[in-house]
Amino acid sequence: MVHLGYMRIEKGDDSQQRDALIQAGVAGDAIYQDRHSRASHTHHPGLRACMQALSENDTLVVWKLDRLGSSLLHLARTIRTLEKRGIGFRVLAGAHMDMSTTPSGRMMFGFFALVGELEMELFPGSSSNRGRPSKMTKAKLERAQKALANRDGDVRSLVVELGMTRPTLYRYVAPSGELRSPGRRVR
Repeated sequence: MVHLGYMRIEKGDDSQQRDALIQAGVAGDAIYQDRHSRASHTHHPGLRACMQALSENDTLVVWKLDRLGSSLLHLARTIRTLEKRGIGFRVLAGAHMDMSTTPSGRMMFGFFALVGELEMELFPGSSSNRGRPSKMTKAKLERAQKALANRDGDVRSLVVELGMTRPTLYRYVAPSGELRSPGRRVR
């Protein structure tokens, strides 16, 4: 069992997080990090590298729960992924919990799994439910243009059908069905 640490640094709080992770048994060279900024709130290369390095029966350790996710849904997805892969999760401060060995921790795993399932049910067109948005093709563009111009069905169903997010759809086609410049380039 290996303990890997992850820290998201905001305004120079890295030494406090690093010290807490090391004190919890995480080796200094097993700590991954990202620097938080408003511009890159969804881009976490350190977290991605950490998730790739984790194996079954390992434990991910973070200083505080809010350091792991940029939103509740991102946090729920990440914790759900850990659970599916058989990876433990431990929070050192704030909502102190060990999600891999305590009953209350296992309950929290269940809570985050439920949040992830609710997201899939309530927002079937969200990009997290399909992976990366697909490329706009001529056929998809024509379908989108026709559906929006004729007001066929709802947009949520359309984006699910096309396999893309609503912003991606609207980048190519206006809500009225009129092609925008990226859409005209596809044609």
